[in-house]
Amino acid sequence: MGNEHSHDGKKTKQSAHDGAKGDHVDPRAKTAFNVLSAGTNTVTEAHVKKQFTEDLADSLWKYFSADSPSASGLTFEQLSSKLIPLFGTSTDIYVKICQPIHHFIKVCLESAGGQAYENDVTFINLLIKDITKHGDAWTSIVEWKNVRCPRFCHALQGVVLNKLLNYDMPNIDLSSDVLSPLQMLYLQSSLPTSYFPKDKASGEIVRWTPLYTSAMQGVSVNRFETNVFDYKGHTVSIFSTRDKRTVVIASDTTLRNSTAPYGGSDTVYYEISPALMRIEAMNSIYSNFKIRSASLGFSFKDLLKIDKELSEVTAIEVWGCTGGNSLQEQRKLREWQNNQAERNKKVPLPGNWDDNPDKSLLEMAGFQFSNERANMEIEARRREEANKSS
Repeated sequence: MGNEHSHDGKKTKQSAHDGAKGDHVDPRAKTAFNVLSAGTNTVTEAHVKKQFTEDLADSLWKYFSADSPSASGLTFEQLSSKLIPLFGTSTDIYVKICQPIHHFIKVCLESAGGQAYENDVTFINLLIKDITKHGDAWTSIVEWKNVRCPRFCHALQGVVLNKLLNYDMPNIDLSSDVLSPLQMLYLQSSLPTSYFPKDKASGEIVRWTPLYTSAMQGVSVNRFETNVFDYKGHTVSIFSTRDKRTVVIASDTTLRNSTAPYGGSDTVYYEISPALMRIEAMNSIYSNFKIRSASLGFSFKDLLKIDKELSEVTAIEVWGCTGGNSLQEQRKLREWQNNQAERNKKVPLPGNWDDNPDKSLLEMAGFQFSNERANMEIEARRREEANKSS
């Protein structure tokens, strides 16, 4: 897993609003036009489809040609004013371009290298409900993005900047043993920026380090405490429970055995399933597995309470957000990546779907689902039953 990085790429001193002033032509617009047109005098729909995936190409072409429909293509003069907004620090234009909302979510996910799982149907509906709680106009969706998930479109813009200006692609990793890529995209897009520190030497946002995953190490209090507690830096802990809840605790304070609640201003609690919830709260985390004179267990206010044996937990995954500088941390990352690579080799093609009206509607909107997540959950239950019988 990892993290969503910014799309700084190869930077330029010009802003998105420099544009054409008098006879001045923004060189970025000229570069992008030359890429799209393949060196010819016009850009056609076929040119755009050659550069981008079908869904993104359709959205971009509608945007490009809205004011200047032409079967023979668009000239630089017609297209330049549409190109400049794509390069700015704001990603609001991408929300406007990629409507309706199902299409918007799909394009953002695919741009980040993810795909939807069959088990994502409920989450997609929850996400859409959250996005449109103040209306489904693109301006309302922009407001949601800027307030709740400011990085939701970063990968989408990164793809455009990479194709048209040869900027570096944002280094995004949505892998997880517990969350789907879409759920991870939502999580990474809405976390405070302090969870994505930059490396002092390179200036790049550091990769998260896998500290503990029950998929490889089993659900164990000792392993959880040994691998996670006292890690110096922010952590993201993901739990699945027997009552079918999936929750995330993002801590900006070192997890540890303590007799008092802790957590700074960037401490966040998420419920991913069966509801969608996000709550920021200081002094909200309580964790104690050793100090017998105080209550034992792990909790977040009254929203999550886990006993001292982790008996209600079916899966745990914890990420360290300050990067893997030590050889041991780097080795953990490589081992986890190798494990993910082996799993990805076994990803089945989408099979026959159950009769599900929600799924059918999403399929009509263009979503294609993989059943890998369901198979992973079945395998996890088999391992759990095997461990009990041994």
